[in-house]
Amino acid sequence: MLLSSDFHAYKITGRFLSLLLVSSGGKTIDTLSVHTGQVARSVPIELELPVLEDGQWIELEYTDSGLEWEKPYNGSAVMIIDSLPRVTPVEPPKPVNVLPFMRQKETAPTKQALHPHLSSFPALLPSIPPATSSILNIHSPSVSLSFLTGTFPLPPSPPSREVLEIAQVSDRIVGLLDTVLRGVEGMELAFREGEKLTMIYREELETCAKQQGTSISDVHADLFRFLLTGRAGVAVSEWLGSRMTPRTITKWDTTMDTSFQTIQRLVSESVFPSLERILLLLEEIQGWSLTPRYQEHLDLGDTAAIEKSMHLVSGLAKLVDGIRFNAKHEQLAAADFMKWLRYESTRSNQDRSTEEPPYATHDLKLVWSFLQNGFTQSPLRAHFPDLLERPPKDLLDEAFVQGLARKKGRRRLNEVMDETMRVLTRPRGQPASRQDSHADSSIAQSMSISMAIDDPPSLDMSQDQDISFASSSSHSTIADHTKQQEDPYAIQGVVRTMEKEVWVWSNSVVQECRALVTAAVGAASGEVKDRGMGKWEGLKDQRAVAQGKWMALVPPSMDQLWIIYDSADPLEARIGAFNLAPSSSPVSCLALQFFDDEELVLLLDDQSEDQKHLVTVRYSDLDGMNSIPAGLEDWDVSRLVQIGQREMGTLPPLPIARSRPIESRVALITLDPTATYPPISIALNGRAGRRLGCLLVDAEEGKAVEVLDLDADEDEEDEGDEEGDRTIDEGEGMEGEEL
Repeated sequence: MLLSSDFHAYKITGRFLSLLLVSSGGKTIDTLSVHTGQVARSVPIELELPVLEDGQWIELEYTDSGLEWEKPYNGSAVMIIDSLPRVTPVEPPKPVNVLPFMRQKETAPTKQALHPHLSSFPALLPSIPPATSSILNIHSPSVSLSFLTGTFPLPPSPPSREVLEIAQVSDRIVGLLDTVLRGVEGMELAFREGEKLTMIYREELETCAKQQGTSISDVHADLFRFLLTGRAGVAVSEWLGSRMTPRTITKWDTTMDTSFQTIQRLVSESVFPSLERILLLLEEIQGWSLTPRYQEHLDLGDTAAIEKSMHLVSGLAKLVDGIRFNAKHEQLAAADFMKWLRYESTRSNQDRSTEEPPYATHDLKLVWSFLQNGFTQSPLRAHFPDLLERPPKDLLDEAFVQGLARKKGRRRLNEVMDETMRVLTRPRGQPASRQDSHADSSIAQSMSISMAIDDPPSLDMSQDQDISFASSSSHSTIADHTKQQEDPYAIQGVVRTMEKEVWVWSNSVVQECRALVTAAVGAASGEVKDRGMGKWEGLKDQRAVAQGKWMALVPPSMDQLWIIYDSADPLEARIGAFNLAPSSSPVSCLALQFFDDEELVLLLDDQSEDQKHLVTVRYSDLDGMNSIPAGLEDWDVSRLVQIGQREMGTLPPLPIARSRPIESRVALITLDPTATYPPISIALNGRAGRRLGCLLVDAEEGKAVEVLDLDADEDEEDEGDEEGDRTIDEGEGMEGEEL
């Protein structure tokens, strides 16, 4: 539920509008395109808002950073990435077509938003052409925030060229990480589609077994026996004869093939190339950490954090490549399993007296591999476990992450050969020694793809094993699955291996890269002293400048203007007071607001002449300001004004630079003098060449708005009007003489 959206600021180019939104879910800075109205980027922030009923205001303003985006130099990571083929973007999942023969509605393609896991990752505003390097400043009484292009958090100090460079690199990393996360989502969705259909047909086999009074483990063993001997029990025959129709087998085959092809395509075209490019960008940052120029402006620290991020990215790339390898094997195994089902279905339904027996084209080892893995417990399930919360938010264990940096020692070739020969010549049944375990895994991993599964040691054919579907090395897994099927009320927890889960790796990569960029740029929030502005009862406004903050105060029921300059250096803090009514005529201030870094705009009401004026005061004309007395480092504005009223004598008049009378309907509305805050507001736009002021009055007589050009010179306009009138009069006189 939206609570407030009163704070906004336009970018200098006028193409985007930034809004400070306050909702029950938190506070965000939403940047909208003024052409399409779509949210280009939403950035969550931490900001303590004051109580809005007491006249507080949160100022949002875009300022020019004074810097331009630099083009990538030759040999940089950005230049290398631009020279490489573009990473294939991940398309959003298509909605399920409930009516396949119904014509699809043609809708405009919507741009996919940034992944939710990257909402707080420092990034630039997505824009074509690229957005200018302007800075969004958010000022509240207690906190001052700055955002490059309105989205990239900055420290309180002005940005440097090095900060702009790392902002560009961070924006590239965000785009690549978004592709990685979208690709992982697509991989999991494709895996779920294939596994769901396999689970349906496996449960049909188990249902047939229950109807015949056969246990699940026995029917699994019977299916494997059917593969080897061609003879099966009643449950398998019924399942293959009545449930596995040619159309069902084709649907199953197509779904499994599409599922595994999608996983391989996403890894090879999107996820893996993105991780390679992220690694290039991290290497670029690692090079910056060794350069004095970047060390001076960026807090990169030592290279340990950078190397940690690089190890995580490399580990995730190795993991997804292993998933692609397993998906390729599972695709081959599933295809041969479908060939075997078609072969057995044709063989059981043919007339052997008149027809020739079908020719078997399936690979026995691949079919056995699918029965042992994909049919009951796919090796990809360890990478995408069945969890209540998807995607999970877990992270890798810190000890495991630190172990990624340890490099394995190299071994001599003769040692590896001796160990390999010792394993190959080991008698059957003899357990492997500890020193031979490494060789066992190496030999298992070097097997052909037709025998490769997720657990290579289980395929060690040198051990005495009963090669059957029921008593294989994964018998414990099948037994657990059987127990869960036979006892549906038993609580079975999901056994997770964090080191194999893709989402856990992805979360760790996002967290480390975010922490690296945030630490390099510096703290994004700068706390400022309130100085009692929140408790001030009169009109007030403040503006942060490069070295301090200006505060303008008008006490209630008094025709005085107090201007205070608060600086980080206590010796430079100053205070000044000016009289709004130098004569005896009463003058009151209706509204005030700082304009740019040079002027203060006030709306004054001269009650004797019943005339309102919009006046401008320049900072450079405030010569009568005094230094704040020593010993008042912790002053607040109320106390400082009280001391000034007591010690200062006659106040000087207000040094007005420009004044214009308000002649529109705004001046005719009668304001309530007893109101604490007059119902009138000022909105100023300080863009060069478009300096405008807007007056809004909301009274009982109605609402009135007036827009003024603050760059126009009224004196020149009046002189031009007088010269025009004089020219017209002279022309009329000349015409009379001619007549």
